[in-house]
Amino acid sequence: MGDDVVMAVEAGVVASLRAKFEAVLPHLDERQQRLVMAGEARSLGHGGIAAVAQASGVSRSRISAGVAELESGQAPLKRVRREGGGRKTVTATDPALLAALLRLVEPTRRGDPESSLCWTTLSTRKLAGELTSAGHRVGADTATRGVVAAAVPWARHGTGHTYAFDDTVAWLTVPCSKTAVRELMRVAWRTVGSIITRVSADAMTRTDRFANLSRIGIDEISYKRGHR
Repeated sequence: MGDDVVMAVEAGVVASLRAKFEAVLPHLDERQQRLVMAGEARSLGHGGIAAVAQASGVSRSRISAGVAELESGQAPLKRVRREGGGRKTVTATDPALLAALLRLVEPTRRGDPESSLCWTTLSTRKLAGELTSAGHRVGADTATRGVVAAAVPWARHGTGHTYAFDDTVAWLTVPCSKTAVRELMRVAWRTVGSIITRVSADAMTRTDRFANLSRIGIDEISYKRGHR
């Protein structure tokens, strides 16, 4: 292709086009890129499509499509692709996918049952794995479409446990050992300690330890020894 371009269009013109495309094309959408390259190809005349293809690295067929679009005389479109163009949605190619996803989410659903907004404690990777094993071709990125990670009123962000679960674990540690609580609640020993710390910190913020305090005693000897 390079020899054909040199015969019809000077090499300097190709280099100039390459510099122009590198500067301009990244700022344009798909259709705008196609029409800009088509316009350059038309202005060059014979060998223009090949020259633009070499300068831009785009296929000749794409540039030819742009030339045909310019020469058709149609009014400017207000969309990047024609109606019906682009990739189909996963629910269009797999109509049973949405129903399968809702069946997975329903047992772990949180929030108002009457609301159309659905909350779940399952990760997108877990959902994608379950859907794949059921025969649906999805990935973790597909499961994140339409999913927003947000703080919820019944759980601490990033802990993986609800407030109710934390409170239950903390309550059990009063009459039981941490080892017994770990086995009963099926969590790691360190997790029990972390939950106790979180619950205690929350309780401290809700309680004023100095409420109704009328007098504070100071041990002067301990103070002088640095026991503060």
